Amino acid sequence: PYQSYSMYFSQRAQAHIGGRFSPNLEFMTQFQALGVAGSSATAITNPTINPAGNRYPNTSFSPWLQWAYLKANQMYDKPIDVTIGRQPITLGDGLILSDDDLGFTGIRIDSRLPWYNLQSSLFTFKTAQNVGSNNGASIYGFELTKPTPNTHYQISLVTEHDATGSTAFIRPSEDA
Repeated sequence: PYQSYSMYFSQRAQAHIGGRFSPNLEFMTQFQALGVAGSSATAITNPTINPAGNRYPNTSFSPWLQWAYLKANQMYDKPIDVTIGRQPITLGDGLILSDDDLGFTGIRIDSRLPWYNLQSSLFTFKTAQNVGSNNGASIYGFELTKPTPNTHYQISLVTEHDATGSTAFIRPSEDA
């Protein structure tokens, strides 16, 4: 069956404030405003057209907080970075996990391991606290990466739980 959707136009503005307070301490805040015009509500929320459509805090071009995080690099002169706050994350190409330019609130620990140039990441996030229908969903995960000149080999374990604590097998951007 053929589906007809109204044409719509969107605009996005982003502004950020951040910097390094010392060689090992970084702070970043980014705001985003998204405006959509000339469409019906079904075109924006339909996952076929816009997989993240229902997850945006608003589409009336009012600014909202995209990122606000504090990152400590080389903790205690060790190859460990700790990031706390609302931050971007994408595993691989984003098929397994992506914040869809919204940011997730949580903690991430990145480390460069002493074997074979391996890198690891351990994280926990609240994906959509008070936004959309997956209120209270949490993501926990681990990633191991082997970078090479032409590609990155990655192994990851990611689990998502909803507000009831049961496992949900839905990408956060799909918002079922």
